[in-house]
Amino acid sequence: MSAESWERSTSLRPPSVPCPGCGENGRRPVLGAAGGWNDRGVWRCASCSRPLAELPFGPTQVPDGRAEMEAAVGLIGVRVPALARCNPDTVYEILRPYFEAGWCVRDVLRALDHLPDNQPHPGQGVAWSVRESPDKIMWTLRQRLRAWRWRDRPEEESIMRGWWTEMSAAMRVAKEEQDHRAAVRDEDWTRQRTRARVSDGTARAMARRQAEIAAGIARRARREADQRENARIAAEIAAGKAASRAWQPDPSGQRTWRPGPGGAAGA
Repeated sequence: MSAESWERSTSLRPPSVPCPGCGENGRRPVLGAAGGWNDRGVWRCASCSRPLAELPFGPTQVPDGRAEMEAAVGLIGVRVPALARCNPDTVYEILRPYFEAGWCVRDVLRALDHLPDNQPHPGQGVAWSVRESPDKIMWTLRQRLRAWRWRDRPEEESIMRGWWTEMSAAMRVAKEEQDHRAAVRDEDWTRQRTRARVSDGTARAMARRQAEIAAGIARRARREADQRENARIAAEIAAGKAASRAWQPDPSGQRTWRPGPGGAAGA
């Protein structure tokens, strides 16, 4: 196994391959933490601490089956070294009901330090001293986990939901509600945009119709004005022709005003 490919390798139990760094193959690899509280555990070479393989599940995942539960016990021992000094089978039997109730490693670690009301256990931290005897540590483990059981329910139904599991479920529900509200809001916005486009199209059509009506009225007004102007010009031309005919020549060759019928007598 190359040093670059160890992240893609997972194992519930210590790998049996030689360490690619120092070649160590005799000492059993040890389980360690990869980084943050939510990172998977890592099997490391006991000689050079080189990572060899990851656990196939993370601290926020519920272990499934005995092998994963035993690996989860080992990962808890990494975070609480005092538990690593105790019999792993005993620790497994104590934690098994909680894993079966849906707890993950983060739930167990939270329960070991805090009460369900988020208050710290009395003497928090002191009980996990590696100087304490394994019997004292096991007693403390049972006592602190017992605080996370309902007193008025049957034994098989008395375990509360783990802190991390409960918080994750609440966050998941909150996210689903937010996604639903966002979907409803997007749908409402889509309807409003569609309505606005329809309204805008109707407004533009009405504006075009009003413009056409106004243009028609203007054309009729111009046509009527042209007709009135043409009639005025025709009347002026007719009047000019009539006046021209009124000036007719007399026998002496001079133009004499001859009023038309009904006109005044000329001098």
